[in-house]
Amino acid sequence: MIDISSQFNDAHLFREPTDKEISEMLDGVPVFSFRAEDLPQYKQPDRHYNLFDRTIRGRALAKKIFASHPTYSGIHFRKISELASSHSFAAMRVLLKTTAKGSEAALFILKRPNVKEASLQSASKLLGMRPSSVTPHIPEAITRFVAVHHEIGHMLQIINDENHPNNFTGDYYSELSAESNGLSEFQKASQHKPYSPHYLKNLIERRALASFTAASPEYWLAPALSKMFLENDYLFLDQHNPHDVYRSYAEIRLRVAILSENQSAAQVAAQWGLSQKKLTRVWKAKNNIALSASSHYLQQAITLWVTGNVSRVYGLPEEASGSNFYLAHFIPQLDTIRHSIVYQEQLNNGALFQLLEQVHQQGNLSEVTRKNITQILDSTHIFCPEIAPQRQNAENKTKLTCPEPKN
Repeated sequence: MIDISSQFNDAHLFREPTDKEISEMLDGVPVFSFRAEDLPQYKQPDRHYNLFDRTIRGRALAKKIFASHPTYSGIHFRKISELASSHSFAAMRVLLKTTAKGSEAALFILKRPNVKEASLQSASKLLGMRPSSVTPHIPEAITRFVAVHHEIGHMLQIINDENHPNNFTGDYYSELSAESNGLSEFQKASQHKPYSPHYLKNLIERRALASFTAASPEYWLAPALSKMFLENDYLFLDQHNPHDVYRSYAEIRLRVAILSENQSAAQVAAQWGLSQKKLTRVWKAKNNIALSASSHYLQQAITLWVTGNVSRVYGLPEEASGSNFYLAHFIPQLDTIRHSIVYQEQLNNGALFQLLEQVHQQGNLSEVTRKNITQILDSTHIFCPEIAPQRQNAENKTKLTCPEPKN
């Protein structure tokens, strides 16, 4: 896959709206925006801000806000400092003022995407992978445009009193609505352009890949976005259950993590010269769980853990020998394993994508989970082509069988 983002000549179509323009979208509520590089002690996303940096940046941001809105006095300094030193791609906060009528929006603070950050850096951050493992592919102008309109979507939710409960389902629908706003604005700006469907699909598939590699559950939006924008099926929202999406992605991460741990354990045993005769039996049993257990069984186990009933995993009807005992101990360690140095190295060298391909080919999967894995694997060939699993390229095969053009 060729990275065409550097060849993109239509950046002018994706100009970020000004604070005044955003304010007009929000019924006149004032907006103050800034970029990370506007503040002192600026650091690249791969470096963290210490307490001194956060204090200096927080004070600088507060000073800028006061200069633009001198009558406003309700700044929460700790939150401002957190926002000033956040490495979030594009962050929005609303500050409230309290009147006799209650609380009302007084000022929106928008943290715009960093213009000093190249498309490779922003893609690397979103996917949680090393830049050397990633091909950005989407022009940075489009990425920033969608990100800003995503945050405007959150502002509109507040203006329109679209209250979402403070739980997984609420956060999920909040992010889905905001991302839908960003993609809709992209469609408007790129209408009649031949690349519009291409980049729309890539924006959604980048979400799918991030869901596997790094994103938290409220951002597991790709299946819903595909329905909405690629299939033009908005009626699905009436039956859409975010918990089904959560269970499917959690299952995918679980299966790959089991295979990943087995792979690393085998490598360690080989390095230490340990006899692998007995260990092989254990590895086969674990691999059997990762591949032969059904989506229904694994999702039952995951749900019990999420709801604080992990001990009840022992009571599930087993689908593989010893699976209940193993999963009851393994699932609570899933996040720790995913953040380990070994796992991250497997992610960056492509080993995890090979394991994901193995799950796709050999796993006892539900139709939904198989479809989600297909989308993730498709996205690896866009954003990680050099480390993606090899597959037969139907397009290239067709070209080889075409007759030579006649002179």
